[in-house]
Amino acid sequence: MKWILVGLASLVSLAASAPLNKRASFAAVRPPAVPLAVRQPYLSTWSFADSIVGNWPEFWTGGQIKGWSAFARVDGKAYPIMGNPGQDPIGSAGNAAQTSLTITPTKSIYVMQAGAVKVTMTFLSPVEPQSPQLQSIPLSYLQIQAQSTDGNSHSVQIMVDISAEWANAYATQQAQWTVDSSVNVNGGTLQTFTVQSTTQTEFSENNQYPNWGTAIWSILNANGLTWQSGDNAATMRTSFVSNGKLANTNNANFRAINNGYPIFGFAHDLGNIGGNASPVLTYVIGHVRPRSITWQGNPVNAYWMNFWSNWQGLLQFFYNDLPNAISRNNYLDASISNAATSANGGNYEAIVALAV
Repeated sequence: MKWILVGLASLVSLAASAPLNKRASFAAVRPPAVPLAVRQPYLSTWSFADSIVGNWPEFWTGGQIKGWSAFARVDGKAYPIMGNPGQDPIGSAGNAAQTSLTITPTKSIYVMQAGAVKVTMTFLSPVEPQSPQLQSIPLSYLQIQAQSTDGNSHSVQIMVDISAEWANAYATQQAQWTVDSSVNVNGGTLQTFTVQSTTQTEFSENNQYPNWGTAIWSILNANGLTWQSGDNAATMRTSFVSNGKLANTNNANFRAINNGYPIFGFAHDLGNIGGNASPVLTYVIGHVRPRSITWQGNPVNAYWMNFWSNWQGLLQFFYNDLPNAISRNNYLDASISNAATSANGGNYEAIVALAV
């Protein structure tokens, strides 16, 4: 990792004195996979398809689904905007249309059209060449915002969920989960789901995915939040499609991942949305393992444990750091874009962005 960080730092330094370009749009390059949450080898989830909707996100090795789906419910009609949940809910209005995709060194930005409402989903996986501390954080951001496109006001609800597939690579493994509201941040309290394999085997893998550690899925308890955890995927999504909200309940019937595919969902009622964009919903997703590797036969703590004693402190910092992370990574994006374009044009810029 050291040489990667040094190389990025050098590229930023070379570009710092030049005027900054707009972000790359990838009009000429179709990436083989689009990064969604990419911070570490074990937190590396991508979209391998042309569209983020109608296809499930997968682990970086390919073929290993990491259930992550979203709906935009507009005037009572629900449109899948991420993942492939369309076969589950009864009464959904059909997938939203993906109208654009922009990829930068640190972000993937999808624009989806759900009826008369535009939904922008920004996946931010910070790259922090100046700070091993920040680079060690195994968490990533997703931001969602809605806006009317026809000049009229529309009732909008958003639901996003992850499945227990984030706990283990093998769907026959049993998962367990908790609901946590102990983390206080700027603006209020986080509502957090943690999901993990019931049987933990440190420093072992299934299909290159860890057999130990905990998936973290979190959002601020605001903007009309309702939540639900542990129920079957089809049941919960169908309920949201019908009602536009979740039940604020936790089904603690721990079971195999493929037994109904328990999911962990957040729903927000954004009210009537017109030409002005809705409040931004900011989600945090990640996978934490306090002990990360063995060195000469001895367990070694993850590097982030030098700064935070548990995942709650890590999550609190990461959520509160969002404005700074956006600023740092916007500058990094523009610096790399400028340097790469100056070196060899737009296609080279696209390749460099994907390499980062």
